[in-house]
Amino acid sequence: ADGQIDWLQHGLEKAWSESQNAVMVLRGCQGYFRQLLGASRASQAGTPVAQAVKSLRPPVHFRLQDKMAAQLRVWTPDSLFDAVNRLQDAELSVKQGGGNDEIFAGQALLGICLRRQKSGR
Repeated sequence: ADGQIDWLQHGLEKAWSESQNAVMVLRGCQGYFRQLLGASRASQAGTPVAQAVKSLRPPVHFRLQDKMAAQLRVWTPDSLFDAVNRLQDAELSVKQGGGNDEIFAGQALLGICLRRQKSGR
């Protein structure tokens, strides 16, 4: 959600080297973006960003709360909703087979990463 392509590449390389399933990687990302979306909606309803992050269930680890709050200041609810949809579409593509699961997952995540970079400028 930070738009750091180097971090994304490192994380994906680690996941693939540990034989992680592409669907599970995508679902983990979906969960994170859903949490961001929930906090973003709460923030738009008038809840302070920090409080919106602290109210998430399951709770966000205290070391990640400031990072998530900073991400909420960049991502809009619409862009978060779009990211969740892209991740779901990528999961469906992986489940349908016929291609390289790692490539489908990597392309979806790279697209989201690039979108964050574009919106952060």
